[in-house]
Amino acid sequence: MTTSILNRTTIQLNLKDSQKPFINILCSTRKISQEEALRDLFRIGIDLFDKESKTVSPNLLFGLYDYFNKLYFGFRSEDVVLEINRNLMLKIRLRAAENEIEVGQFIDQILSNALVDLMYREI
Repeated sequence: MTTSILNRTTIQLNLKDSQKPFINILCSTRKISQEEALRDLFRIGIDLFDKESKTVSPNLLFGLYDYFNKLYFGFRSEDVVLEINRNLMLKIRLRAAENEIEVGQFIDQILSNALVDLMYREI
């Protein structure tokens, strides 16, 4: 096995049907796969969180993220298995633990925040 394979971990996320069109637009705009788009969104999401958490209280920030997450409505969703960089996943787990939030909830929130951010910047 190569080092890059060893540096990856697998996560499962629940992708809402209402998020998919925005992810598909991102894929076609950048000419990348859904997996690459989701990995990019996680990197963007954690970077945005790190930047925003320096100036905004965690309670306000998570309230805003929760609002963005609720923008993607609907009960239909798809479970997606994604390989991401192990260090990125450790960073996500650490930030979730530091802020006493469940990892799954944090993942949903940073993904939604990154999508909202990209919608205003790129799409």
